[in-house]
Amino acid sequence: MSKEKRVKKGEIWRVDLGNNTVEHEQQGKRPAVIVANISSSNLATIILMTSNKSRMKFAYVCTIKDCEKSKIGYDGFALIYQIRTVSKKRLEEKVGEVSNEELKKIEEQMKIMFGFDMG
Repeated sequence: MSKEKRVKKGEIWRVDLGNNTVEHEQQGKRPAVIVANISSSNLATIILMTSNKSRMKFAYVCTIKDCEKSKIGYDGFALIYQIRTVSKKRLEEKVGEVSNEELKKIEEQMKIMFGFDMG
C-alpha cells in the first residue's frame, strides 16, 4: 500500500490530469491550488491554474502573484470554475504556495460561484 501524500490547503502542485477530457475541460500536466485535503480518502480538491491572461475575461478567475517564488516561474490565474476532486496519485510535485490573501480571494470567489451565503 502506498503512502498517502501530505498536502495542505493553499499549496500549488503540478497535477497530471491525463488526456481523456471533453470540450473545455483542462487536460495534461498543469499547476493547481489545493483547496481541500480529504484526509479520509486519498483525494484532494483542486483549482486549476493557467498562465493564459485571456482567461481573465471569464468570471471566477483569481490572479496569483508571487508565483516566481515557486517552481512555476510566472504569475498565474486560478480558474475557480475549473474546480475538481482528484486522486492524490495525480499530484506529481509541490511547486509552491499561494499567499493567505490570495487563498482568501479564491475562497470568496468559490462562495460566490456556488451561491453560499457570505454573511
